[in-house]
Amino acid sequence: MNKRLLLPATLVVALFAIASSTASHAQTQPFNPATPEILVDGGASYYMSPVWSPDGRHIAFTSAEYRGIWTVPAEGGTPRQITGEDAAGFGFTWSSDGSAIAARPARFDERFRHNAIKVFEVETGSERTLIDYQRGQMSLPQWTDLDQRIAVQVQREVEILETGIEPARREKQLRDEAVLVSRNNRIEKISLSADAAEVVGDFGDRNILNLVPSPDGSVIAVQVMGEGIYVIDADGSNLCEIGRAENPVWSPDGRYVIAMITEDDGHNITGSELYAVDITTAQRFHLTAHTDLIAMHPTVSPDGSKVAFSDSNTGRIYTMSIR
Repeated sequence: MNKRLLLPATLVVALFAIASSTASHAQTQPFNPATPEILVDGGASYYMSPVWSPDGRHIAFTSAEYRGIWTVPAEGGTPRQITGEDAAGFGFTWSSDGSAIAARPARFDERFRHNAIKVFEVETGSERTLIDYQRGQMSLPQWTDLDQRIAVQVQREVEILETGIEPARREKQLRDEAVLVSRNNRIEKISLSADAAEVVGDFGDRNILNLVPSPDGSVIAVQVMGEGIYVIDADGSNLCEIGRAENPVWSPDGRYVIAMITEDDGHNITGSELYAVDITTAQRFHLTAHTDLIAMHPTVSPDGSKVAFSDSNTGRIYTMSIR
């Protein structure tokens, strides 16, 4: 991949301003955002945080306070509730074939939170509990080994759980033999076969979250709290800051990070825009400049032609062609 330089934050901002201006006058644009279309209008209900399925057929989303998970056909239709459990909608993930969703639902008593790990079958609505409700820290689930296993960090140890799912194509070569975790403000890659941890990036006393590997696994996007988004090669090289933003997702070709930039008044979100950033040039493309929506939590279709997002003001889910 192309090499990247670690840039000071002030220079990154300046480059973004120049890149945005240049992009607006360029002869060819990699993005051509259309008018957003309402996918889900909940009326009195508030929906948010859509996630496109890997097969492109469905979009899953949650409601206020991450309560429950629903799915809806990506081209529109009637939403279908998968689960109504508390906290299930925070950080849920699709299996690679789009047949199941892994989530970390929670139960609350007067003093404590109890987490579980469950897999929900999308077509049947059946569920399988991999870790029953228990107190203590528990990471979000990560699919691995062609959906046959899920990796979860419980306290400080990574547990590998059998999902009961058989891979559809046994001839397909295993690609993901390691999982990424965040411990002590470090990105660590843990081998599933050797149970050995490799430090990919150490951020010192800065808190990190939202580790997102690129589609081919060669680059990792990570959000540093209070700063913005960085990208780093999976071997720990080429650390680069790409600017203030949140909730990064990748374009399918691994060239762009798409994220939201929010504004607030100290209490509430007052604005949010979606941008695509070229990770090799720092060129930024404003995807929602033509709307008055508070666009949050972007997700990209598997073919890269559309994004879906939630509008913080109305609680609607939108889709928008971008190419």
